[in-house]
Amino acid sequence: RCVEVFYIYFHAGRVEEPYVSITKKRQMPKDGYSEEIEKEVGQAEGKLCTHRSAFSRASVIQAFLGSAPQLTLQLYICVLQQEVTAARSIFMVLSLLSIVYGALRCNILAIKIKYDDYDVSVKPAAYLCIFMWRSFEIATRVTVLVLFSSVLQIWTLPVVLVNFFGFFFYPWILFWQSKSPFPENIEKALSRVGTTIVLCLLTFLYAGINMFCWSAVQVKLNDPDLINKSQNWYRLTVYYMLRFIENAFLLLMWYIYKTDIYLYVCAPLLVLQLLIGYCMAVLFMLVFY
Repeated sequence: RCVEVFYIYFHAGRVEEPYVSITKKRQMPKDGYSEEIEKEVGQAEGKLCTHRSAFSRASVIQAFLGSAPQLTLQLYICVLQQEVTAARSIFMVLSLLSIVYGALRCNILAIKIKYDDYDVSVKPAAYLCIFMWRSFEIATRVTVLVLFSSVLQIWTLPVVLVNFFGFFFYPWILFWQSKSPFPENIEKALSRVGTTIVLCLLTFLYAGINMFCWSAVQVKLNDPDLINKSQNWYRLTVYYMLRFIENAFLLLMWYIYKTDIYLYVCAPLLVLQLLIGYCMAVLFMLVFY
């Protein structure tokens, strides 16, 4: 993809393209009036848009299936060794930025899906709000998981599995409750088994994202596009309330069973800072919306 993108970019405009496609987008309404804009999109530009979308989705996959476990592991090692090396701190910062960027891409994708007919431009202030929201949310979540796992290793796997499989099966439960026919229009070349594998991989990624933060894009298997295009405020509220309660409970377990490696840590202050950090994430989320 990278090679083709550079090839298309440097050869664009040298030869007149045989055909173009017309796209129609509406401007965001101003004073109750929305103007429709037509734009000619050439074959080269269309391919670049396709590659850009693919890169955006790849960054989400890399962030939550690669960087998120890596950040958790590195922080866990730092806690056990009671030492933060320069190299490890750099890796953790890069991993955190990667996860935040992946979460930011999820937010932008959700906006574009919801306002598909409109030409939407996100302002820098909105990007800043998303960045702060996701940074606080992910950093506090990872820290809570690491603290809990450092004192109650035997309970770490059950907590992770309950979280993961809860989000993995949730879209399937909603799909079975809707009694909709099995999705057949994902890809014509795929068999029913292939379609099932693709849907399982999609819900696998969905569960991986929601393990660490709110996914913004909601999977809806009975929709032709597999995405819920409306903002579900009830689901959003329930998610953050339950996640706050879970974080508080895990921190309480850590506080009760903490070992000697936390002898020089002011535990009540750390718990308070983490809970306030999560509340700050919710605050920036509300400011963004």
